[in-house]
Amino acid sequence: MDSFPKIPQPIVLEHEIAQMMSHQKMVGWPFDVRKAQTLENTLLNRLQLLKDQSMKLCWSVPGNLFTPRRDNKTQGYFAGCEMQRLKEFNPSSREHIAWWFKTFQQWKPNKFTPTGKAVIDETVLKEIGTKEALVFLEILITQKKLGMLSQGTNAWLKLVKDGRIHHSCFIGAVTHRMAHSQPNLAQVSSDKDCRELFITNPDWKLVDSDLSGIELRLFAHYLARYDGGRYAKILLEQDIHQVNAEKIGISRRQVKTITYCFLYGGGNQKLGLSYDNMLSLDKAKKKGAEIRRAYMDAIPGLESLVEDTKRVAERGSIRAIDKRQIHVDKEHKALNCLLQGSAAVIAKRWLLLTHQNLGDTPHERYAFVHDEQILGASPEHTNYIAEVCKLSALEAGEYYHLRLPIEADAQIGDNWAQIH
Repeated sequence: MDSFPKIPQPIVLEHEIAQMMSHQKMVGWPFDVRKAQTLENTLLNRLQLLKDQSMKLCWSVPGNLFTPRRDNKTQGYFAGCEMQRLKEFNPSSREHIAWWFKTFQQWKPNKFTPTGKAVIDETVLKEIGTKEALVFLEILITQKKLGMLSQGTNAWLKLVKDGRIHHSCFIGAVTHRMAHSQPNLAQVSSDKDCRELFITNPDWKLVDSDLSGIELRLFAHYLARYDGGRYAKILLEQDIHQVNAEKIGISRRQVKTITYCFLYGGGNQKLGLSYDNMLSLDKAKKKGAEIRRAYMDAIPGLESLVEDTKRVAERGSIRAIDKRQIHVDKEHKALNCLLQGSAAVIAKRWLLLTHQNLGDTPHERYAFVHDEQILGASPEHTNYIAEVCKLSALEAGEYYHLRLPIEADAQIGDNWAQIH
């Protein structure tokens, strides 16, 4: 009788992870409902105060022009006389905020949406930096928090059941990274007032473990074929960003931002804006091209790695670290797909090894967000679990024969804010 063919390891891994994520959803993450309700009231009061402040700046914004066909004494207009309709100023409207800055502070935007409207976001408002900008910034941040907490479709307080949030985590990205929904825990604000709502059982502790610079380590792994391990050696023994900054002639902070923009597949325009986000789009594109060239020249073997990944990706896909095929729709994304797809594989293997190595150790699994896993356990087990997470990371790198070790950090605390 014919036997079934051996199931490829990537498929086995994904099924194992899917089973773990199903159990994780069933268990749910303990959530401090009372503290969340208190936060909601605090945010609502603060938002109203901020809106009252902003309304002193402006009562209305221009609406559509209107030419009445007949007189209307009640409304105060006459036939054939064009008039300007007015709308109440909405301090939560990005369009209204942009109008206010252009009208009253002669602001000239340099970032625009695909429809041609000025971009108003946290970065832009911080750059403007006036006291009015900071008020609008806090309004947007507060509104965003309220959306996550209580007002949005997938708000935490709407989804919490039996004191826990039962979120979904599944393979959902083209690079085979995990996606998150109901709610999306990957988008939880890093602010303390939000993260401290995610807790564990009474008298238990949380253990948070995340992989250390996984994309850079995979970059070093693939680059070793071309540079003999130079980049990997610097990454492990020195400050790689400082070394590259000195070669290119820019600050460490700038080169770190540029590095991740480059590895995540950013085009010349994004590279230019990551260097100086005040540049016009044309100047950013030109500056980005210069930076790309300088960055390629500063890292031996990088140009060959980029060209080879593009060449392989011409067939429409590229192989990750476990030989699975990652779809590549554009050649310039080839290196990003290789690194992100392989990082996803390493993270999943790490998760599975942690689960297997813990064995019967009593614990609950609460979240798996990109390269971070969060578990809960009684205090007598938390140090052991933290060490297992670290050792499992090393084991995951060895499993795929990486040319440098994969490492993980681990922290222990009472809530998510304390540990990440």
